[in-house]
Amino acid sequence: MNRTGIWVMLLTLTSIVGACPTRLSAQEQNTQEKGKPAQATESAAPTRPIAAYRLDFTLTEFEDGKKTNSRSYSLLAQTHSWNKLRIGTRLPVATHPSANELSQFQYIDIGMNIDANIEEQEGVVLLNSTVDVSGMAPQREEQTHAPIIRQMKSELRTVVSPGKSTIITADDDPTGKARFQLEVMATKIK
Repeated sequence: MNRTGIWVMLLTLTSIVGACPTRLSAQEQNTQEKGKPAQATESAAPTRPIAAYRLDFTLTEFEDGKKTNSRSYSLLAQTHSWNKLRIGTRLPVATHPSANELSQFQYIDIGMNIDANIEEQEGVVLLNSTVDVSGMAPQREEQTHAPIIRQMKSELRTVVSPGKSTIITADDDPTGKARFQLEVMATKIK
């Protein structure tokens, strides 16, 4: 590189570096002219108080009016955010059973999925939730003997009283005599 090229490069770098403090100084001056300190240029979002609740979900199964099964799920949930619980099993199902070939399997997720968002308002708790329950039915498909998967999915927004159990869904199994009831209790954590 010749001397002229070096001087041009040095002058270019000097002008770039020299311009940066001038730009920053002009930005600070514009901000201060508007009556705001230079550090507070971003708008602050209003803050909401954060609380925590223990959510106890109980899924009860009835058949012919008698309780046959009950399962409980609990999670510690923070207000104003989505809280998720996932529990289940990956069930293998043969897709091409044959005596001459190795069976191929497809896996199906079964279990309990709960997504819950809670908010406090005037002494009650607003619960926005999606509950997805799936499981294997006691009977199998008659011809292929493949498992039958039962599923119950509820998406709801409801009000619950803190410390009191509330039934949020009650559903009949469309393929059998079973009835499912889902209740929740929200307990504020101090």
